[in-house]
Amino acid sequence: MDNTKDKTESKVENLEQVPKELPKADEIKKENSISNQNKGKIEYNKTVENLPKETEVPKTEKQDDIPITDRSDVCKIDTDRDIEENLGRNKEEEDEIRVNVKSEALETEKKEEEEEAPQAKIRWGRLLSQMLNISIGYYVFGYEVGVFNSIQGNVAFDLNWTGTDEKTYVTIVSVMIAIGAVFGAAVSGKVTAAVGRKWAFIIFDCIMIVGISITFIANTAAMIIGRFICGFSVGAYVALTPLFIHEIMPDKYIGYGSALYNIAFNVGLISAFGLGNNVAPTDQPDLVWWRVMYFFPGIFIVLNIILFLTVFKFDSPKNLLQEGDHEGCIDAYREIYYDDEEIREIVKILVLVRRVILLKNQ
Repeated sequence: MDNTKDKTESKVENLEQVPKELPKADEIKKENSISNQNKGKIEYNKTVENLPKETEVPKTEKQDDIPITDRSDVCKIDTDRDIEENLGRNKEEEDEIRVNVKSEALETEKKEEEEEAPQAKIRWGRLLSQMLNISIGYYVFGYEVGVFNSIQGNVAFDLNWTGTDEKTYVTIVSVMIAIGAVFGAAVSGKVTAAVGRKWAFIIFDCIMIVGISITFIANTAAMIIGRFICGFSVGAYVALTPLFIHEIMPDKYIGYGSALYNIAFNVGLISAFGLGNNVAPTDQPDLVWWRVMYFFPGIFIVLNIILFLTVFKFDSPKNLLQEGDHEGCIDAYREIYYDDEEIREIVKILVLVRRVILLKNQ
């Protein structure tokens, strides 16, 4: 009896320990997934611990900590294509650098040679007189530009230009100088290259004399043709005068030479207007004075030819050097400098510089 009672009491106590609410199905699934994850982590850790030591990834050092001698083993070029592209670019850059260095070296060598060149004493009187003779071309240029403005009334009366014809002929005669100058400048380069600076001057001086002579004829056609021929020579003077002066003038004084022939142009222009002050009024025309004004520059043209043939007999030294006439170049420099030994040294240096330039152009 007592045994039965004890069994009943123990059953009641066990029932009291049972939870009043059973866990739901979702909570059971969640607990199972967590337990599975924990199991997976445990298995993974065991696997990693059991791996052989050779499979461990070594810790890399910072790039800055690697010695320069060891970086060749660490740094590698990505692909063969990158290598080819880099080589192509490097080759082009090297070629460009090589050309630049070569040109700079030649220029530096030329400058050093010019700086080391002997400075011979200049014959200033001889040099300035030769420059004045060459500048006659620019004087004639300025004179021919301004001369017709002062005498057009007397010319129109003498050639019977009246009414609308006067305006037309005055315009044509005025513009003939400019038209002729275009052709003269175009031709002067070939003539100068063929016969040299001095003889080119003489040739165009002779052409100018022909043009002046034709304008003396009291005829409209002759006036137009004569002015065109004068313009032809003027255009040649414009191209030839600066070239000749720059080739005989020492390099450091070239600016003074440029100023000289520009002054000559303005003096010629002033001379034309000054002589035009004596022109008679159109109601009392003077049929002689306008011809005198046209003839006036012929005096300087003849003087220019005489001086080239008797006094300044040599061409420009640089032109003679280009033609290979070294002795003629030395004779031409004797007209500019005193010391004969230094002149020969100058010519030797110029020959060397010319060879360097020719090599550079090849």
